[in-house]
Amino acid sequence: MPVYEYECQVCRSRVSILFKSFAAASTETPICTACSSKRLKRLLSSSTIFRTSASTTHKETASQANDESPLALARAMREAAAGREMGSEFNEVAARLEKGEKSKAIEKSLRKRAGQKRGTH
Repeated sequence: MPVYEYECQVCRSRVSILFKSFAAASTETPICTACSSKRLKRLLSSSTIFRTSASTTHKETASQANDESPLALARAMREAAAGREMGSEFNEVAARLEKGEKSKAIEKSLRKRAGQKRGTH
């Protein structure tokens, strides 16, 4: 079940909304939990990747993985997915990283596709 973060364009609250499925997240209109407005702008949220090895488990944020090569980031994404189907956007990003495209370039193109004018984090 995906959780997306939004900023309300009316009251400026930041809200996290849990959807029952990725399909629901793409078809349902999110509503601000503070003021009930439907004027929400989706934000990119940071993610955490848990890695396990024979002796230790540690976590790293996506921004730490961004410092590595695109291939390393793609590998971390695939490991975090652990064989689960993560959806077409996830697969697109992972495939583009595996081809060597930089994460900031991918983020910029996805924002442009979504109609967002704000720059990358």
